[in-house]
Amino acid sequence: MILASAGWLSGATDLGWSLLARACVSLVGVYPRVPTTATMMGALITFGAQGLSAGADLEGRRILQEGMTFALNKMRKLYAGVNHVALATSLSIVGVRLEEMGERPSGIALQCEALHMMRILYAGMDHAQLATSLSNVGNSLDAMGQRPAGIALQREALDMRRRLYFGKDHPDLAASLNNVGYSLAEMGERAPGISLQREALAMRRRLNADVDHPALATSLNAVGISRAQTGDRAAGVALQREALDMRRRLYAGVDHPALAASLSNVGNSLVAIGDHVPGMALEREALAMRRRLYAGVDHTDLAASLNNVGHSLEAMGDRAAGVALKREALEMRRRLHAGVDHPQLAASLNNVGASLEALGDRAGGVALQREALDMMRRL
Repeated sequence: MILASAGWLSGATDLGWSLLARACVSLVGVYPRVPTTATMMGALITFGAQGLSAGADLEGRRILQEGMTFALNKMRKLYAGVNHVALATSLSIVGVRLEEMGERPSGIALQCEALHMMRILYAGMDHAQLATSLSNVGNSLDAMGQRPAGIALQREALDMRRRLYFGKDHPDLAASLNNVGYSLAEMGERAPGISLQREALAMRRRLNADVDHPALATSLNAVGISRAQTGDRAAGVALQREALDMRRRLYAGVDHPALAASLSNVGNSLVAIGDHVPGMALEREALAMRRRLYAGVDHTDLAASLNNVGHSLEAMGDRAAGVALKREALEMRRRLHAGVDHPQLAASLNNVGASLEALGDRAGGVALQREALDMMRRL
């Protein structure tokens, strides 16, 4: 009955998914009596992934995650000692969703396990699921600062998808074009990176002509950021605004990571060109949304918003409030990257160090800046 309801609500509102997630409490209570068939467990995992993507509230996300974890454990028992497509797919789905919820190490571990299994299952052949697994792990490694390893997998996925969809527009090919383009641009190879991002945007405009779509909004935002960074700021901000407007329509009345990202990006761009008041308003809106999305959880996006708003407050003269937020971002990044060198952690160390120096705490500031320098040398 509950799984049948999932179909009815598959495109529903945040409220619909949250109510359905709460209804799953009864299912959690009777888990031992749920038939442990692969079909049933796969349905539970798919349902949980759809609910998390649709924007269930905090309690709803907790319940959906619990259901997905239960189903994955049952799948492991069903296919113990066997490489199977259903198990590999489940590992990948759960891994991606855990990472999105801020549980990055455990999420990436599941995705890597899925990729290993996919390579065995599809050895010597191009396959859409293998390409997806390559792309997912590549994106995750890139986000964790392991850029060379990440982009190698992203390129492998792109090459495979170009062969799979030769001469055709396809959403997965567009996704790979955008991912590799972004990574190249971040590594300083801006010309080839932007070229791939523009190819992705053109493909997504054809695929989603006159339709709002999350992937199209992603490309609009990515190309907008790249154009702004290469000096074409007006065109870049226009594309970012188009992405923000689309995401406001797509996620009306819902907290969503993609909407928060657009709010933050447009806010940052406006601040960069001197429009501090409207830019700061969007940055604050992004921070508030991310605090709700990741309540009680450390997350890279939340740390970024804390740092951005802190920087803007400092620029507008509220130095004490700004430094407080930047310190909060630094402590979160220390926890997120405990025992690991990471560019974002190094940036926070340097930023807070400079702020402390400006406030007269020269010793404390220099100590953090030296820590940042040492980390950057290792990176």
